[in-house]
Amino acid sequence: MKKIVSVMAMVLLSSHAMAAKEEFSAIYGDYNNQYVDSRTVTNDVHEMAGGIALVVQPATIGEYAGDRNSITVKGMLFKDAVLNTEEVKLGKPAEKVCSGELISGETVAKGKLCTAFLISPTQVLTAGHCVYSLAGVENNSSKMNEKSMCEQMNFVFGLRKQRIVAGGFHSLKENHYKCAKIEKVISNPGDVDFAIIKLDRPAVGRHVFVLGDDQKIQRGDDVFMLGHPLGTALTYSTGSITSDFDETNLKSNLDAFGGNSGSPVINVKTNEVVGILTGGNGDFEEDSGKSCQNFARYDNRFGDRVLRTSVIKEYRKQ
Repeated sequence: MKKIVSVMAMVLLSSHAMAAKEEFSAIYGDYNNQYVDSRTVTNDVHEMAGGIALVVQPATIGEYAGDRNSITVKGMLFKDAVLNTEEVKLGKPAEKVCSGELISGETVAKGKLCTAFLISPTQVLTAGHCVYSLAGVENNSSKMNEKSMCEQMNFVFGLRKQRIVAGGFHSLKENHYKCAKIEKVISNPGDVDFAIIKLDRPAVGRHVFVLGDDQKIQRGDDVFMLGHPLGTALTYSTGSITSDFDETNLKSNLDAFGGNSGSPVINVKTNEVVGILTGGNGDFEEDSGKSCQNFARYDNRFGDRVLRTSVIKEYRKQ
């Protein structure tokens, strides 16, 4: 018997694809993720990648020894990450990824994580539930005010595989931004789920994404996603729209994991964002009698939820 396990990253092929890709383990059919660099994606996607940030708690940011202009994003090997943290709190044994899974030897950032992307030089868009998750409070909780929740959100751009160092990732301080204000947050997982965050200063020279028309995309159309699954370095994932679902959400077979919440889902034909990744099926499955977990795999008919850009645009008017 198998149990599907859903995790928040802690530490939870189209015309753009090129040669020399590095694959992670797929969860929808034969699709895969690959690290973003100049060899694996086209120039336009590589330029877009500059507008993607890993969202982390301030405790995940540290000093980089010997260089006052740099920071460290604290990390670990994924094989050392505990996947069932909530169960461990109840006294159950810790479980980790099974040996042999391709991502087990990869470096991932520590702490609770999400992905965000620029929608103006001073604003990023992410999933609404990320605001509460990073603050460590229940969804829509009134236990913390927005200022306190804002203080728990840091944004680091440019985390590529070549930035991996011992104990995490190296980045320049100029790539590190803080939350200045939570301009809008709506967190109804499975329904409307997004947040617009004002950064502490303008992100100069980075790609600003266009929120396109989700009404022009149909079932079967190709899409791609940029983000930080499970806190890895920035990855590129390809897939398609599997369902129109409802007026609020689309569904796609993109290989998304915890940490991808807030990732932009982009129309291959227009390079415009048609939605943001907000949730989906469990990331891992546990086999009875084993003390480790494998990636869960699903039929391509199923998919993860993508909040439509038209919904976000409508709420921004209010």
